Amino acid sequence: MDEELKEFCHKYEAYVTPSSRMQRRSKRMDYRYWTANDQELFQHYPFEDIPCVEITMPEDRLRALVENKNWVNGYEEQYRRSGLSVLIDQHDEETRLRHQHPGVMDAWLQYQTMLNLVR
Repeated sequence: MDEELKEFCHKYEAYVTPSSRMQRRSKRMDYRYWTANDQELFQHYPFEDIPCVEITMPEDRLRALVENKNWVNGYEEQYRRSGLSVLIDQHDEETRLRHQHPGVMDAWLQYQTMLNLVR
């Protein structure tokens, strides 16, 4: 992750610093799998506090990021029938889960190492 962050900062001339702000998110729960015996049904909405960072970058680099996102979205719409959007959504969710749960990230890194050893 650190190498990817350094590469991002170098590519977009960005500076990332820790922030004193926190973002409060409600945890998403899949209600389809709940039963009447689940304790979560009787609890208040759970929240988690996510630490924030401050990113300083030139405006033209920010516009390049937005343009890239718009291009990916257009590409996704163009090839939606091929299942590309499903793969992109799955990748986004897996990435979010890896960064949200350190144990999943550790297991994923070990999997990547084993995969590279086999190759």
